[in-house]
Order: sequence, then C-alpha cells, then structure tokens
Amino acid sequence: MLTVTEAASAHLADMLDKADAPDGHAIRVVPAQGSVALRLDEPQPQDQEIEHGGKTVLVLDTQVQEMLGQRTLDVDQTESGPALALK
Repeated sequence: MLTVTEAASAHLADMLDKADAPDGHAIRVVPAQGSVALRLDEPQPQDQEIEHGGKTVLVLDTQVQEMLGQRTLDVDQTESGPALALK
C-alpha cells in the first residue's frame, strides 16, 4: 500500500485549493505509459482515500495501489519549488 507523508498530503491539499477543485473532488493517481499521472476526479467506492484536514485529497484505485506497492509519496524541494515524488 502506498504511504503518503504529511508533507505530501498537505501539498495535495494546496494543489486542490490552487486548482479551485469542486467539492467532493480529489487528485487521482492514474497509470500513464509505464509511470503514473495525476488528474482531478471524484472518489469511487472501491478507492483508497487519503485525507488531509478532514478532506479527501488523494484517491487510488486497486490497479494503481498494486502498481505502486510499498512506495512512499513525499515532497522534494526543486529549483521551481516543492514537487511530489514517489520514493
């Protein structure tokens, strides 16, 4: 199961705020050509949901959960600012 650090969940919440995401939407991790991508979506009943501040900020379906295995989602500081990183 994917581990999401506190820094990553806070960063996801900030991303949702900046995107002016509709209520009930979160960031979904989706497969993308051998890697993963992020998109805005509504949680589905079978999803794993990650919350921050009482709000769902990240959702993962079963396929993505298996694909990511025991990895950790964290935040790295880059030249252009904080960025999500799978470790």
